[in-house]
Amino acid sequence: MAGAPRAVRRPSTLLVCAGDPSGDALAARAAAAWLRRRPDGRLEGLGGPALAAAGLRPLAGAPLCWPFPSPTGIVEPLAVVPALLANAAAFVARARRPDVAGALLVDLPDVNLPLGRLLRLAGVRVVQAVAPQTWAWRAGRNRLLRRSCDALAVILPFEEPYFRARGCPARFVGHPLVDVLGPLRPPRAPPSGRPLRLALLPGSRPERVRHVLPPLLAGAAELSRRGELQEVVVSRAAAIDEALVARLVARAGIGAPARVEPRPPLEWLAPEGEGDRPSHQAWVAAGTGSLEVAAVGIPACVAWRTNRVGFAVARRLVRGRFAGLPNRLLEREALPERLQDELTADGLVRVFGELRRPEAFARAAASAGELRARLGGPGFAERLARLVDEVAR
Repeated sequence: MAGAPRAVRRPSTLLVCAGDPSGDALAARAAAAWLRRRPDGRLEGLGGPALAAAGLRPLAGAPLCWPFPSPTGIVEPLAVVPALLANAAAFVARARRPDVAGALLVDLPDVNLPLGRLLRLAGVRVVQAVAPQTWAWRAGRNRLLRRSCDALAVILPFEEPYFRARGCPARFVGHPLVDVLGPLRPPRAPPSGRPLRLALLPGSRPERVRHVLPPLLAGAAELSRRGELQEVVVSRAAAIDEALVARLVARAGIGAPARVEPRPPLEWLAPEGEGDRPSHQAWVAAGTGSLEVAAVGIPACVAWRTNRVGFAVARRLVRGRFAGLPNRLLEREALPERLQDELTADGLVRVFGELRRPEAFARAAASAGELRARLGGPGFAERLARLVDEVAR
């Protein structure tokens, strides 16, 4: 008598690659949600401490250290090519084993797009999460993107129709920022003439900080001389040298109390508990920080500056009316922008006067509510995990 057919066990290993701190945190949340869907699942690959805490096992034979190096220049990037190739070979070798269910590759497109292509050629189904911003520049990468994934998890609402129109299987899974935002409690406009607390967020990349922070500090120093500042808080990202920021702050000669803040901005910009006090205004480098500030509801100005050659190239390559991500999402200049030659101390002082008005606080609060609605509701990690589960074997 023939016995009952044996159940076929699903492959249980998810390969993961996240090469920087932000990708590590994002991937860890999604991987943990995937493991809740697949209790027998395992994680292998490359990542940082967040993925390790979620259960990621290091990939054997992958020599690349984490976080992945990002050298600049012409010759310097060539030095990491051998490690990148060995890293890809280790992933492909692991992918050929039958227990691999699929792969989740997060951000870092210069590494993960070629890796995704190789994994698919090895028979693995791949989810790429956080699309490269080809809607802004380097649209030629869309061809490689199409070939590098079976699904593309995008975190900005306009990206899904953009990538689908170009043949990429995109799905909007919401923005991870929404899950870490507290309730919307924007600061109130202080009484007329009262000094304000000003936050300076010069970005998370050293070259950006060197270009953007000096004019921000010069504007703060001028406001301090006029008696308009109660306090200046300078955000320092983990990748930024503490001595560099301290030296620039000291050189600026700000009379008002000034401190450097190493914690993530959402912990101190608009705190809910005791101790910290909310900022009344922020000057923030174009990038993710501008999205955080706008979603909190603080009146803010988007700042950006680079060398003249870089700016001339960017003007030719970058598409779109706005540099600030909140302005792109809202399709209007909700946050004033001061870019390149317009980023001066005098220009920032004028912006400060405009943004301290009560109507500016009301507009910032309204824009924050609209922005949060466009970014999708809570549950980013669960939606991404569901997509991975659908795509994986």
